Amino acid sequence: MLAVTSKRDAVGTARLDPAGKIGRVAVLPQYRGTGIGGAMIGHLVDLARTLGLTQVQLNSQSPAIGFYARMGFQAEGPEFVEVGIPHRRMVVRIGHRDEEQAERHRDTEHSHDRR
Repeated sequence: MLAVTSKRDAVGTARLDPAGKIGRVAVLPQYRGTGIGGAMIGHLVDLARTLGLTQVQLNSQSPAIGFYARMGFQAEGPEFVEVGIPHRRMVVRIGHRDEEQAERHRDTEHSHDRR
């Protein structure tokens, strides 16, 4: 995917492979912190859900772990070095939106029962 400005300038990119792995995430430095990266990741997770995948994974550079964690990704396994940079594997489990809404509804009902 390619993120572009209203003037059609490319400012970010990311990809989702058929196995559900997100890769090649990059946002130009002057556009970081504007929500572009999060929007791209959110779009790719939604795409994976539409394709029927049950999880999405990626290899996060260690300093970016917090960025992905805020979107629900969880670090798994030890840190490793990829192209000279420390990384961690991160995974988010996904389901169909209807299932997620039903689960939230059940959780809400149960919390009312405990009162």
